[in-house]
Amino acid sequence: MLSEPEFPPGDRAGNSRPKKASLRRNVTTNYAVVVVLVVVGFVTTPILTHQLGILRYGVWALIGSLIPFLELLELGFASATVAFVSRHLELEDDEKVAATLNTSFLCLSALGVLAFAGVVVFAIFLPDLITSIPKSLVGQAQFLLLLLAFDMAISIPMDTYGGALCALQRFDLLNYSLIAVMVAQALGWVVVLWLHGGLIALGAVTVAISLAGQASRGVMVHRLLPWFHLSLRRFDRSLLRTFTAASGRYSVLQVADAVIALSDVLIVGAAAGVRAAAIYAVAQRLGLLPARIVQPRTTLLFSKAGQLAARDNRSGLRDSTDEVVRYVQYLAIPAAIALGFLAGPTIEAWVGPLYREAATVIGLLCLAAVVQVWALTLRNVLSGSGRPTLAAVLYSIEAVLHVSLGIALASRYGATGMAEAVLISVVVMEGMLMLPLAYRRIEDSFARRARRAVRTLGLPALVTGALAWVLGRGAGPLFAFTDSHGRLLGLTAVAAAAVALLAVFYALLLVCLPSDQRQRLVARSRSSLGRFTARAH
Repeated sequence: MLSEPEFPPGDRAGNSRPKKASLRRNVTTNYAVVVVLVVVGFVTTPILTHQLGILRYGVWALIGSLIPFLELLELGFASATVAFVSRHLELEDDEKVAATLNTSFLCLSALGVLAFAGVVVFAIFLPDLITSIPKSLVGQAQFLLLLLAFDMAISIPMDTYGGALCALQRFDLLNYSLIAVMVAQALGWVVVLWLHGGLIALGAVTVAISLAGQASRGVMVHRLLPWFHLSLRRFDRSLLRTFTAASGRYSVLQVADAVIALSDVLIVGAAAGVRAAAIYAVAQRLGLLPARIVQPRTTLLFSKAGQLAARDNRSGLRDSTDEVVRYVQYLAIPAAIALGFLAGPTIEAWVGPLYREAATVIGLLCLAAVVQVWALTLRNVLSGSGRPTLAAVLYSIEAVLHVSLGIALASRYGATGMAEAVLISVVVMEGMLMLPLAYRRIEDSFARRARRAVRTLGLPALVTGALAWVLGRGAGPLFAFTDSHGRLLGLTAVAAAAVALLAVFYALLLVCLPSDQRQRLVARSRSSLGRFTARAH
């Protein structure tokens, strides 16, 4: 249950800039959301796969991959709301804040109704559009689709409240509600499956808890802005033109991101069948981890880039970019090595041999993630500094390449073919085009940064990768152990092997780092350890 949040005194929460402690809390809760998301996925996936079976789980994953596309009908309004409300809060213009929130809510309400109506039509023709769904599950799939679409239709206008929390710099409250929803949904799924419930019961529990989370965010905003209330009288038509112009810029990248991030399971299900979709959905749980663990840090670079660009501080922009890129590489590369090479024994211990093909998919997705997180860092720099055009163009082209390659390769090679399509499109569009062009935009050299990365990370990655291959290969000791022992012992052995690999990587990295970076890293580690020890006492 969501605990009662603490609100700052006064009538308005947005009159002052967030204090440093508040920013620290926002960063911490951003990471907390990622951790909870990973843990919930890791715990619930084997429960769902075993209790539902591979076909029903495939339907669950397939329908779940369809619903997020409805958010595209926001047309960038939610992002525009954050930008405009932030600006009016800074100017302490309560009337504009109220008008913006009311206009956003009413516009998004209309789009939510439109989204649900479209899904109703889609559900009628679902058996004809996705022929791989077994006839015995078609009715359940249609009803589940309508249930989840209803939730999304409500959440589209309710995103106004989430945007208001972001504008108020209360990411912590938003994150608390998201964590509460994720944990409650996971517990609800376990109870439903324990009571032998099926897809419809799972959908009903998911929607009920999601609606409660959306309501909690509404309560938070009204507590922070007690003078604000929804009213048709506050709807401002003059804002629509401004909203539309701004939301269009946000919408291009939003559509490209949705296609790249959300279409995979849908493509695999349509091209290779429900069973292949289930395998790919399981693989994504682990294959996306290297990107997820660094995303909270790269996101913060967006606002900092805007501040540096406003002061025309080009050297500061390059230095900040380089600092975050190093952070991203130092986390994502060892995570990708451990997850990619240990994927076989991990899948064996986690969900069983029925999903063994997912191991290859995980390896390919982890390899793609190393390039993706580097490119995402540069993309946030350009977008935050007011130059999103390059990213919008390249990611839009990548979305087209992603889908076309995915359909072609998934039709022939199933889940593995889709992962190959992801890797090809990422390497071509993000590695070969986005990174060099983005570095040029900030007056830096991609070739120079890449050479430094190879010098610093080459040896640690090579040695750690070789050790991981020996441990995780099909005839290796770790695979043999997980194959002959229970789930708990198998997962413990995989976790121990991963920790050992990370220790090797970071020990070699410490040796390969330039002396000045090594000294700073040691100093920061000692400082962090000192603060932790002081708090412990």
